[in-house]
Amino acid sequence: MYVQPENGLMSTFDYTYVIFTCNQRRTIQLMQSLQQAAKEASPNNGLEGSTDTILVENDDSAITKAVGHALSRDDFSDDILHYQILHQTWQLPGESDARRSIVLTNNEVFLFHETYAGDILAWAMDMDTSNVCFGDISMRTIASADIENVTDSSIAKEDPKLVTLTIKSRSRLGWSSSWTLRCRDSENAERLVEDVRKAQKAAIQM
Repeated sequence: MYVQPENGLMSTFDYTYVIFTCNQRRTIQLMQSLQQAAKEASPNNGLEGSTDTILVENDDSAITKAVGHALSRDDFSDDILHYQILHQTWQLPGESDARRSIVLTNNEVFLFHETYAGDILAWAMDMDTSNVCFGDISMRTIASADIENVTDSSIAKEDPKLVTLTIKSRSRLGWSSSWTLRCRDSENAERLVEDVRKAQKAAIQM
């Protein structure tokens, strides 16, 4: 979600906010709270009942476009079964968590480094900044795996927010790897594991 000045230009008094809610339910709750606060703060601003002043949009198409760009697949049209912003963590001293977005489709699972214009400096995005609008999404692929190569998905007993995906090597001589992912809460962790297992089951039945 982002808020952009009406004139499209930044000034001393215009700000862009990028808010990470991690799931759709929290986004809807937040938008409802913001809409109510805006109406209360500006009762004479014509906000009551106005659909032009406050616009809530579904950004699924923006995510799909960003994923296709990151994968160099202009015709990417896979169904996204699960999307979540979380953190990748390593059990190594001195290593800090890295923010990631995980995308699950029918056949693959991806970890992306995701940034937004307005979240960091726009010119840090891998694109022509002359065409960048605040809120534009940029993704860079960190890791990927075929869903059939995900051998295990589990939640840590000591931390219900921590999910581990075990990935089988694509070559016979390689070692398996694992992604350790810290979700915002246990609900998001449970949903991630559930969706991965559903995708695995569906892949076996095909």
